[in-house]
Amino acid sequence: MHLTYPDISLLTLARQQGPRPASLTITVGLLYDRDHPVIAAEHALPWLSERFAKQPFDSGLKKARGSFAVHGSAYPLTSEQQEQGMAVRVRVASISKILHLHPPRTWQRGVAGVMPRTTGPLLPLPLDLHHAFGGAGWADNPDGSGYVADPDSCVGTSLPQIEDALSPMRVPGQTLPIATLGPLPPHCLERREWWGTCDAQWTARRAPYPPLDCDARWFDAVPQDQCAPGYWSGNEDWCVEGMHPQHPQVSGSLPALRVRLFVKRTALAHEVEEPTVHLDTVWLFPDVERVLLLYRAEVSVADLDGADIAQLGALYECAGAPCATVAACCEKLWPCVKPTAAAIPAARETVDKEVIIRRMQASIDARYATFAAEQGKVLECAANLGKRFGKTLNRADYPATAPDLAALMPQPAAKTPAFDPMALKARIHTAIEHAHAAAEKFLDQTARHLNMHPEALRQQIKHAEQSASPALKIDPLSSLDYLSLSPQHKASLHTQLSAGLQQMRETEQHIKQTMHALRAKLPGAIPGANPLRNAPPPTAHGDHIIPKAEPWTRALLEAAHTRGEHLEGAHFVDLDLSSSDLAGATLQRCVFDRCVLTGAQWLGADLTGSILRHCDLRHINLRDAQLAKSRFNACLLDHAQLGGASLQSAAWSAVKGQDIDLTNAKAADLQLDLDCQLPGIRLDHADLANASLQGASLVGASLRGCDLQNALLHQCDLRSSHGYRLCARNADFTGSNLSHIQWVGANLQQARLRKVRLEQADLRDSNLHAVASEGARGLGARLQGAVLSYCRLPEELNNV
Repeated sequence: MHLTYPDISLLTLARQQGPRPASLTITVGLLYDRDHPVIAAEHALPWLSERFAKQPFDSGLKKARGSFAVHGSAYPLTSEQQEQGMAVRVRVASISKILHLHPPRTWQRGVAGVMPRTTGPLLPLPLDLHHAFGGAGWADNPDGSGYVADPDSCVGTSLPQIEDALSPMRVPGQTLPIATLGPLPPHCLERREWWGTCDAQWTARRAPYPPLDCDARWFDAVPQDQCAPGYWSGNEDWCVEGMHPQHPQVSGSLPALRVRLFVKRTALAHEVEEPTVHLDTVWLFPDVERVLLLYRAEVSVADLDGADIAQLGALYECAGAPCATVAACCEKLWPCVKPTAAAIPAARETVDKEVIIRRMQASIDARYATFAAEQGKVLECAANLGKRFGKTLNRADYPATAPDLAALMPQPAAKTPAFDPMALKARIHTAIEHAHAAAEKFLDQTARHLNMHPEALRQQIKHAEQSASPALKIDPLSSLDYLSLSPQHKASLHTQLSAGLQQMRETEQHIKQTMHALRAKLPGAIPGANPLRNAPPPTAHGDHIIPKAEPWTRALLEAAHTRGEHLEGAHFVDLDLSSSDLAGATLQRCVFDRCVLTGAQWLGADLTGSILRHCDLRHINLRDAQLAKSRFNACLLDHAQLGGASLQSAAWSAVKGQDIDLTNAKAADLQLDLDCQLPGIRLDHADLANASLQGASLVGASLRGCDLQNALLHQCDLRSSHGYRLCARNADFTGSNLSHIQWVGANLQQARLRKVRLEQADLRDSNLHAVASEGARGLGARLQGAVLSYCRLPEELNNV
């Protein structure tokens, strides 16, 4: 459901717990100030949450008439009120109410008997249940004060500071109605009488929701003297005395607004429903002069949570203005994106930049002139003050000259000439000739410094270049003869250097032999080329091999596996690995794109963290494989064998396959998305604790002894599945199809079976203790021998 409510302070949804068909109550709140500007939700919600200390202040359920409530404190503004107490008066339209507030009092024994005695002045007092009548042992209001079970032991007991004007406390042991301007506790006597019949029928089919004969007055929540005969019109006057920190009285009138709701059952539907909206609750906040109006409408729904409603919109308009059409309101809530007709683009409007700059310069000059005048006054004051301390102020150091915008404007870039290859060639030749001429000039200058003729110098340079000897090969051993060392020291160095050179020659020969052997093992791996020729050898890092840079082939992969190499992070693309035998291979964090692995034998392979995309894994054998944190995307897994595999925190997306074997798999935290189609999957004795299987199709699955504790299975298709003695404690099956399941002896304690389908489901001898089954459907479900404590599943199924 998509909610749209611009300019609305709050919008809430609540299921009206009446007899079927189900209905949804929509509450629209408008919080406004004294001058009637409605406060947006982003500001209203935090303010209301703080105001009510994050406690609920409204049930969100539809009422049969209007009522008002007041939130705040009483403020004694005079010394007389602080000493003797005061009255708080509230009036909305023609309904008024008075509460008396007293200074702190206790029962004291005197000559005339037990009498109340004032113990202090009346200070600003919150009008809450804590200061009303009640106390420990008084179930209606255990947080209050004044209640005494034994009147003879009342001395020292506090009296309530808030009393109804018509019901004051006169003697100890007297019981009073709760004096409040807000909602009453739901369990108090004044509200209990409207609750209805709580018999066995209610316990079995309705509890804890209101009985079907619940009086509408129970939903008023506030005392009955705060209720109107009908709904509010929205333009009533109101007045509150004694609840403003500065004014003895504040008053106003409701803003006469018309709230409108619009419901679309499907996003593309043209039919729009507009339910009737009533203003049933007015909240007054006199200390800040704010008012909250709560409008409500009731809409029938096919789904308990209103999932059959695609869009819901709310707006308001002035009651005195003409009522806008439904089409106009819908256009405001859900504006249509109208395609623009293809047209010739309009010519760009030319802008005279010089005119704009002149206008901006004139504006800046005027502002700087004003600034210069003010700055001059400041500098004059500063100069006079500086003279008193022997300091001088140079005004030239503080110029107030406006910037020249024309000078600051970037100059237009010079046009780049068109490329001329002939001109470029001519410039290159010219540069070479200039360099040659400069070299000749330098040679002539050098000859003069050497007292030589320039031509003779050129001949000598040419002769030296021609007679240069080739590079000499250096013999490391013979180089020792040129060192000025003793014969004994030279002999020792000669022996050590000879041994090192011999070891180098042996190592080089070993490398050549190893490379020759590798070439012999890989004939024709890459047609027309040797894959190891001119390629750097793989770099060892512990026991793991950093993958080669060239594309992988099946032959290279199998050879690496034969040598026992541990591959990490390799990327395999478009490989045909069908019927390959890589049992026990280590392929952690590898990526397989569009690879064919049909019939492959990869028992015990380690694919931890690997990604397989668009791969064909039909009939693959991955028993006891390590697949933790792996990702399978759009893969085919028909008849794949993954018994005993580790799939902790793995994720499957758009995976399809029939009769997949995951018996005894360790798959805690496994994630399957709604595109997974896995009919006939075998999950016997598999560990799927905390798994998320939302929207997956597991028709005909075998779940015998499977562990599904705390698993999330929203909208999951489990039709005709077998789950003898499976454990799904605290699992959430909301909206799933469990028709024709065979789950005899299953443990579903505290599971959520809301809105599930249970046609012909067999749940005999299962544990259904405290199962949430609201909205469950299903004819022919078998529950014989099942534990049904704190469970209303049979009643839900009978209500179909």
